[in-house]
Amino acid sequence: LKSDQSTRASNQAAMVYIGLPELFFAQMKVAIFAGIFISFPYLLIELWGFVGPALYRGERKVYWIFALSSYIFFIGGALFGYFVVFPYGFDFFLSLTQLGEIMPSLSIGQYLSFALKLLIAFGLIFELPLATFILARLGIVTPELMIKQSRMAILVMFVAAAMLTPPDPFTMMLMAGPLILLYLFSIVVCFLGVNRQKAALRAQGLDTEDM
Repeated sequence: LKSDQSTRASNQAAMVYIGLPELFFAQMKVAIFAGIFISFPYLLIELWGFVGPALYRGERKVYWIFALSSYIFFIGGALFGYFVVFPYGFDFFLSLTQLGEIMPSLSIGQYLSFALKLLIAFGLIFELPLATFILARLGIVTPELMIKQSRMAILVMFVAAAMLTPPDPFTMMLMAGPLILLYLFSIVVCFLGVNRQKAALRAQGLDTEDM
């Protein structure tokens, strides 16, 4: 009897599509996003061919540094979300199943939307060091400010980890730990990129657009 229930549960938990064109559009969505990820370096080269001639030598170096860094950080965040966080979250939601009473019937469209939102969210989160560097160059963020607000930042990271992961300490730390390390790395990046002159002017309430 238990074997029959397990077999029935396995069959009922299969992936389905509830709209006639849903599977087709899901496959198209996967192809489009995969194409964007794979072709992004080529898109950078094409964009470079358009804006490159108008940039100075120093600006050209900055363009390539920021373009490649943003791509690497985004892909790294997306891979971390998919291979580390997503499996635990997926298992947690499936653990709510009640055999013989409440069984999952997973829609391919909703599953894909959930996975893509997770990938994009973690990809953007891993852009934190790059965003910190830009803000530091503008004089908006300083290392002292980041260190001073580190307790609040860590609290926000743990709250975000608790909301985005299953309610157990191990999984929460699995997400909060890398986020804290990313914040510490951003402080180091801020030390390297901070513009003290602009930061001092902003602290005095002066305009820095002409600097």
